[in-house]
Amino acid sequence: MCGIAGIVSPGAPVASATLAAMTESLAHRGPDACGLFIRPSGAGSPHVGLGHRRLSILDLSDAGAQPMQSEDGAFTLVFNGEIYNYPDLRRDLEAAGHIFRSTSDTEAILRGYMAWGEGVVARLKGMFAFALWDERKRSLLLARDRFGKKPLHYAVTRQGTLLFASEPKALLAHPEFRPEPDAASLLHFLRYDYVPAPRSIYAGAAKLPPSHLMVWRDGRLEVRRYASLAFSGATGDRGVPLREAEAAVDALLDAAVQRRLASDVPLGVFLSGGLDSSTVLAYMTRHIPAHDIRTFAIGFDEASYDESAHAEAMARHAGSHHTMMRLPAARMLDLLDMVWTTQDEPMADASIIPTLLLCRFAREHITVALGGDGGDELFAGYDPVLADLPARCLDWLPPAALRLLQGIALRLPTGDANMSLGFKVQRFLSGLGAREVAARHQTWLGAFDDEGARAMLHPDLRAATRDVSPLDALDMLREECRDASRFDAMLHFYQRFYMCGSILTKVDSASMAVSLEVRSPFLDQDLADYVNRLPREHKLRGLTRKVLLRRLMRSRMPDALLKRPKKGFGLPLARWFRHELRPLVTAMLDPGRVAQGGLLDPVTVERMVRDHLSGRRDHRKEIWSALCVEAWRERYLHHSRATASDTMESGTMESGTTSFGTTPRGDEHIITAQAVPTRSSAAINDSTNDSPSWAASPSRHRCNDSI
Repeated sequence: MCGIAGIVSPGAPVASATLAAMTESLAHRGPDACGLFIRPSGAGSPHVGLGHRRLSILDLSDAGAQPMQSEDGAFTLVFNGEIYNYPDLRRDLEAAGHIFRSTSDTEAILRGYMAWGEGVVARLKGMFAFALWDERKRSLLLARDRFGKKPLHYAVTRQGTLLFASEPKALLAHPEFRPEPDAASLLHFLRYDYVPAPRSIYAGAAKLPPSHLMVWRDGRLEVRRYASLAFSGATGDRGVPLREAEAAVDALLDAAVQRRLASDVPLGVFLSGGLDSSTVLAYMTRHIPAHDIRTFAIGFDEASYDESAHAEAMARHAGSHHTMMRLPAARMLDLLDMVWTTQDEPMADASIIPTLLLCRFAREHITVALGGDGGDELFAGYDPVLADLPARCLDWLPPAALRLLQGIALRLPTGDANMSLGFKVQRFLSGLGAREVAARHQTWLGAFDDEGARAMLHPDLRAATRDVSPLDALDMLREECRDASRFDAMLHFYQRFYMCGSILTKVDSASMAVSLEVRSPFLDQDLADYVNRLPREHKLRGLTRKVLLRRLMRSRMPDALLKRPKKGFGLPLARWFRHELRPLVTAMLDPGRVAQGGLLDPVTVERMVRDHLSGRRDHRKEIWSALCVEAWRERYLHHSRATASDTMESGTMESGTTSFGTTPRGDEHIITAQAVPTRSSAAINDSTNDSPSWAASPSRHRCNDSI
């Protein structure tokens, strides 16, 4: 896994120090090596700079270093991710006469482009974001994987310079990019708990959506989709017998897990004790002796949130080498600074805290982890899936009756437990006002509905976004699902929208913060394509979710674990905000501080905090969203450019030596830096803010910032 950054400038030359600073801001994504490519402008062509930070996973030799160029210098590539079908691509390319210089999957993309042009993108199976400069066409190709596991942010400055990077903090390191908030995107964040692609929280920036590529040529950008999700309504596979489907999914899952075991560094498994991660572990034991598999879990002191006993039971059943770490409230204070430093675009899923702790903990032992992400999205595992049918039965309720029920529900005690009855009833009723499937499920998932999101905005921003409808972000889904059943449209929402914007963003942010690669077998393209074409009853039957997975795991995990109800990776925030984290909440959401920030409405925020701390309401999700906005504002809007591009460069990763080299090719040059760490990444510290922080040893893995 890696970090990439780049500049295409039709005017001013690419400054090596600027490109180095952009690339260096991503050092946490790739602590093992650094490389820069700078191409000065020729006749009628732009100045180009590409930067890369490397986390070595496959082909640890210099042959896999990036930026990677063709022999004639016509094509230059920087790539972040893993291509799981690269052996197949390599065989096809070698049969066509291409000669490989490495065993890395990076080279399969490079030579694939040389053979198939932009058509190589649709042939890639894996997780990826890459940029490829084509000297012959004088064009830049940017592409992102089908599900959006790997991020790609970009911006065009007022001077016409194209900037791109794995994370927004790299854009902030360029002098032409000014970090100003985008009011409409802030409204979207409050509505969704994240900023959905292609929007960005920064004015003038954007995210490349999943399954899309972008081509820059002659100062113009063209963005287009290269793949779509196919569901049963469009394929006619509804008649597949359950036994046949079970055998097919068994084979596809086995192949998906096996493909993700390719690594030249240690790997392990994130284990929750739930069905998805247990499935990954069970299939992994087919290919690796169980006692050689490291499994990792997080536990909580609060019983309603703690799943560590279930994870331990599954580890015993499989025979893996299991380790567990607990997350008390006091430790959360230590982690918050690190969490918010990773959030150069706010994302209000509080489970990033245990996810980050889990990643940091696992990184002490492994470099690659397999996880269960995608299982819920493919096999209809989320609670709202069960709520959809009874909600439709209540669609006949007139608005007045619905408002009456919602008012009664607000009087129910919510408690501090995970998914208490009162909390569930209130969330369920909140979604009844939106009848369209994606809008309803988004309302169930998010902290705010439309009215609540607008009320949270500072009055000036509220006025500026009067004509903005945040649900317009779902228009793309509606267009894609015109002929789909309601069930398929529901899964499409979770796979294309929620998973990309929330789940995968969270995992990438947490894992890359500590230089850990996370692989998701359920998001294997062949497996996903097949499962999406299966009929509803193979996934949801009555109140039973994940029908096929449960059949597959009947003899592979303890029966008690197989039958237990689903529990999300939640945090006891409701209680923590009233007790252990109360000083943090009152300090960061102080009305004067919020008013001075100019993003949120201090009156609305003060009322929300007061109601929660008094116990009258449960605003755990809303308060967390507000905290995320304020933390982002203080770190990434109100600091100097040097601070914004430097927030990720200290931690307990200590560098031993860093060697630099330059490879000239005519007027071009590639600069490489090899970092030799003395121990693995474990922490990130941001010394530029006044929030609680934990000490760490400073470390800087720098690209050469002078030529």
